[in-house]
Amino acid sequence: MDHQFPPPTKGIKNAKLTVTSDDDINPSITVSIRGEGVEQTPSDAGTDTDSI
Repeated sequence: MDHQFPPPTKGIKNAKLTVTSDDDINPSITVSIRGEGVEQTPSDAGTDTDSI
């Protein structure tokens, strides 16, 4: 499963992600996730480096 998180501000971000299912024994699982928001410069936005 891929998940993207675009934080609104720079810095380290911590969160919990809960996935639910119809499994009777484990109806949900929660995992801790961590990432870092970085400032994206306008020249980097949407640039396809494969075509340069």
